Amino acid sequence: MKIALLIPLVVACAASQPQTSQVLDSDGELFWEFESTDGIPDGESRTYYPDGELQSIATFHHAEFHGPFVKYHPDGTLAFKAYFWHDVLVWKEDSGEPSVELLTELPSVHDPVEVRRRFGDPHKRISAYEWFYNGAPPSPRFLFTNWRVSDRPLVGARVRAGGASATDTVAVSESIFAQVPIGIYAVSVMFTQSQLHIEGARVWGRSVLELGGNRRWETKFGQVITHGSLSFPVAGEDATNALITAATIAQSPEMAVTSVGSTVAMRASASWIRREEKWGIQGDLGADTAVGGNQAPSLLFIHAAVAGAYGVRSLYGTLELSTVGRLGTGGGMITSAGIGGAFRALGVDTKLLVGTSNNNDVTATLGVEYEF
Repeated sequence: MKIALLIPLVVACAASQPQTSQVLDSDGELFWEFESTDGIPDGESRTYYPDGELQSIATFHHAEFHGPFVKYHPDGTLAFKAYFWHDVLVWKEDSGEPSVELLTELPSVHDPVEVRRRFGDPHKRISAYEWFYNGAPPSPRFLFTNWRVSDRPLVGARVRAGGASATDTVAVSESIFAQVPIGIYAVSVMFTQSQLHIEGARVWGRSVLELGGNRRWETKFGQVITHGSLSFPVAGEDATNALITAATIAQSPEMAVTSVGSTVAMRASASWIRREEKWGIQGDLGADTAVGGNQAPSLLFIHAAVAGAYGVRSLYGTLELSTVGRLGTGGGMITSAGIGGAFRALGVDTKLLVGTSNNNDVTATLGVEYEF
């Protein structure tokens, strides 16, 4: 048996433009030829037998089987025809074409879970477990829109809360957000409201609007996401250094800059993600700069994180370790660890993360996401 060598040969290339890529087998013969965008199969795909005869014709959309599929025998005769929708087999026969009714109804369904539930695989029994499992690997980190590029428009909300019994301090933040993908890019908006309570009394509050953009890079070692954003205070009070520190403790470390009394906060970061069928790992590194307000213009936060997850997208667990260091006057470091999980049903991701930090007893985050 020949082993395919994954050596993409770009026949026609331009940044973010459709390309034709080829994969050769161990003897240097053409094995796979496909249309792609930034190295991702996206368009018509053809595979070939060792003697050069056509083996199959498929259609991809963002690396998913999506559309007609035809398989041929080595002698060139038809083996079977099939039709996929978001990587789910919805029709397969020895000949013929899918019904007009099926092709008319499919465009109204975008969630692979719903596709599997409504149309299913006509050649195998679908268990209740598979109704939830959509085949997508788990997302390692609990960061929602900030560190990824979703395949479809996304909306969501989250609540974070935490406190320290020694100082009788409780901080709460609520966020709503949306993201719109544009190919390998995405634009996002997030509104966050934070409050700090000491001994049961509210002592500080702040509302921040964050506008950002992401760029996705596909490599043979995994996916890389670069992120940049600007955060603007839209309501609330500037805080003293002591209150800033207290408010930062109960927030996720990478959100520390939102506690600063600043005119504008600028964020830049990069994330590496590797996801397989049932597991995922992720590493993040970034810097946030607070400008103006009652803080020095050079105030800087450096943050890093690692995370791992195991399961399937419908139900999985995750572990996270993150840290943020604040440079300059009043500098220091906050490190947190958390354990959590996520459940996906009817296209909605529900996530819960519970953790602790070096100067906080307990933190918890609850959130939901929905991709259209």
